[in-house]
Amino acid sequence: MQWPKVIERYIGDKPRAIDTLVTWLGGLMVAVLPFLQHWLIWFPDRDNRRYIYGDFIEHFGPRSYIYQAIIDGRLPLWDPYKETGLPTLDYLFDFFNPLILSINLFFLEDGLMRSHAAQMNMVLHYSIGGLGAYLWVKSLGMGRTAAVVMGVFWSSCGFMLIKSAGHDTMIHTTAWAPYMFLFLDKARRTGSLAASGWAGVFLAMVFLGGHPQIFYYFSLMLLIYGIYYAVVFCRLKGVETAWQIMWRTFAPMALMALLFASPQILHSLGSLLGGGLARVYPMGDLGDLVLTGKGHSEFRYLPYFLLPRLERGYMETYLYAGVLPLIFGAVAVYYLHRKEEGYWKAVLITGLVLMMGNSMGLHKVLIDLLPGYVYFRCVSRYMMLVHIAIGMLAAYGVHWLLSSPHAPQIHTVRRGLRILAAILALVLLSALALNHFGISGLVQHDSHYVLNAFSAALVLVGAVWLILQRVAQNRRGPGLRLFIVLVVILDLGFFHWPLTAIERHDFYPDPSRVTQKEEDLARQMQKTVNNQPVRYHLRDEFIKPSVAYKHGLLVGDSKLGYLNRIFSRPFWELRWRTNDNPRFIDLLGVGYIEPKKDVLKSFRTSWKLVRGSQSAIDLQKPTRLRKIAIDANAPFTDGLKPGETIAWLALARNHKIVAKRPLRWGKEISGARVSLDLPAEFTADEILLSSSHPRALVDINKVWLNDQPAADRVRYEPADMKLCKNLRALPLAFFVQRAAVMEPDPEYLDALTSVDPSRCVLFRKAPAGYQLPGEPTADAGGKTEMVSFEPQRVELKVKARNTGYVVMSQTASFGWTARLDGNKVPIYRAYGFLCTVQVPPGDHTLVFSYDEPLVKAGLVLMVLSFIGLIFFSVWCRRIPWCRGYKKG
Repeated sequence: MQWPKVIERYIGDKPRAIDTLVTWLGGLMVAVLPFLQHWLIWFPDRDNRRYIYGDFIEHFGPRSYIYQAIIDGRLPLWDPYKETGLPTLDYLFDFFNPLILSINLFFLEDGLMRSHAAQMNMVLHYSIGGLGAYLWVKSLGMGRTAAVVMGVFWSSCGFMLIKSAGHDTMIHTTAWAPYMFLFLDKARRTGSLAASGWAGVFLAMVFLGGHPQIFYYFSLMLLIYGIYYAVVFCRLKGVETAWQIMWRTFAPMALMALLFASPQILHSLGSLLGGGLARVYPMGDLGDLVLTGKGHSEFRYLPYFLLPRLERGYMETYLYAGVLPLIFGAVAVYYLHRKEEGYWKAVLITGLVLMMGNSMGLHKVLIDLLPGYVYFRCVSRYMMLVHIAIGMLAAYGVHWLLSSPHAPQIHTVRRGLRILAAILALVLLSALALNHFGISGLVQHDSHYVLNAFSAALVLVGAVWLILQRVAQNRRGPGLRLFIVLVVILDLGFFHWPLTAIERHDFYPDPSRVTQKEEDLARQMQKTVNNQPVRYHLRDEFIKPSVAYKHGLLVGDSKLGYLNRIFSRPFWELRWRTNDNPRFIDLLGVGYIEPKKDVLKSFRTSWKLVRGSQSAIDLQKPTRLRKIAIDANAPFTDGLKPGETIAWLALARNHKIVAKRPLRWGKEISGARVSLDLPAEFTADEILLSSSHPRALVDINKVWLNDQPAADRVRYEPADMKLCKNLRALPLAFFVQRAAVMEPDPEYLDALTSVDPSRCVLFRKAPAGYQLPGEPTADAGGKTEMVSFEPQRVELKVKARNTGYVVMSQTASFGWTARLDGNKVPIYRAYGFLCTVQVPPGDHTLVFSYDEPLVKAGLVLMVLSFIGLIFFSVWCRRIPWCRGYKKG
């Protein structure tokens, strides 16, 4: 097309030029609104800016590490500094999100991510999502007013806005969904293969936004979309035509989504096929997670769709949708009966049912029937489906009211509004009266929230009544349309957010600012351990994750703990039982602990022995022992012979056994207190308790030493920086010659809580050549020396006197390989989740390395698929079959 013709088309035709200008201004208004709405968290100077605490704060450290590594020319696939280490791709999906990656690379300051950058990124995604919703509705032919209403709603409705308390990955995930639906609707209407492909790109962007649960909601919407329109087209066009339409709509979309998100998908697929570790939430048993977890909605919450922040409870039940969108959405539900509105009605009903959670008996059925439903801690998050449906139905309702006369229907709606206004006024007057006379009731706490909510709702209902009056008079000009837009903006954009969505206590000083004192503290911690990799058990208040990552400190147990949720189930089986197993911190190589940590108070007074496992009692210092007594029992006695030795008790000093006694069924193990004869007094610093039977479970209920109850405790002493030094901490890689194998869960958990990790390793499956150990083992049987501990690679020197196992205190995720003296060897999983290699006697070099070639191949696929789609989009415009059913 020649430029003179373009100019003549848009400037020579003044009405068309004005229409185009207004369309652009509408989109600009929607895109700019989030920046005006959130100006306090991005515009003022840093000393006066408001900073938000929340989930994304704990991401600063990992993000800093990732982006700095990329700047240095490395692709970081493994995080060596978080707890026991885990793949970067497991907990930062948006690692491969092109927009987030390109932005964050430019916002590092002195190697650190900063709060203001994350907050600006969050506001940008509000803008992107709102603009996408505007374009989506505009493409459906509903006009600018309906498009602006939906755009403002998408970026400012209650559920989305409450996520500005720090759920950044939720926002990053949601922002791209309107573009996905925009192209999906175009592909359905026109049959364009290119449109379907672009829908796939944005579906991948939703996936790469980083929040799996929010992605699940959009996947559920796509499932409803496919089922709904398949039924519609089968009824209207027949099965064969319906199949062709659905194939052209969804097949290219699915293919492009797989290709564009292939790095993350290939990682997940590799983890699954490679025997991926079972995931678990740390809140408790998954069976109770949804039934008793917080965040389920109740029927009494439903009026809060109309009232901004009346409910002061858990924020996940925050439902406000705006008065005008809610009323116009209700109009669309009642009066519109076309197939497009029908889909959103189906989404609305589905969301309402699901968000009720355990308030409905159906909830218990859905746990078994709906894939993934059981894993959601906060089922009220399904209200996202309700909000999106309300927004789209509101857009349809606005378009219907502004498009043609509907006098009888409008009269009915106005009558309903009068009734609603009367109810709101009555409640408001009652609340004022109760507040005036000091009577507790509806306003018994924070009365200004109640009065504010009902007053605002009453005023906004009046505004809607005025809009309907003008429509009934057939006065639908630009003035009315502008008034509708302003009401929505004032409601959702400038009343709802600053006064209700974020509380004053959500704002703090810059949480990412690292002071010189904190820098000095990190350097001192490095100096304390001579730059060796040692884990610290600290709170975030002691040292921030950002400065810990900057200086390569292995700091675990953050206060927030959200990142920890992706650790394997065995990790949490240990973690939940910290107070039962004080040696848990030894196993993870925790060398220094903050004195305020409860783990320092943990102790154990009973032990479980099974299938070769070994437990120990640390006496803290050498102790002369004259009397020993035990109370032990064997719960399962099938096949046991009276007097058969099934366990041992030994006294050890300086890792050498000085005395030992067999524990026999029916004698020392009898379910009652039994004294053990000692031929003489012995000085010992440890008591060893060992299993020697392949089946029998031995319960050591109590041990008395010199007539005093014995307990195994954390052994520590004061250290620099007001920390406690763990005297029994194992290095991040250590040698053990004894192994116990147990597959049944009860026996495994019993042994897990009492095992001595310095001398015995637990397996769920027997390694090659495994033999059941017999008598107690006093020492490890070898030792390791850390040569290097680097991202993606750990090198060790091993000196083994006996055949044994090198345990590396890093999660055995898919991607790890091990080479012993240059030869590849299998990796086993100690305790169900730690990297472990079997080592023969002698001196060896052992190298662990982490790499995922599939992920790197996925990056190439990602780039090539995007370039290919661009060329295909240009090429298919020339081919009718590719272009679709209609021109354009």
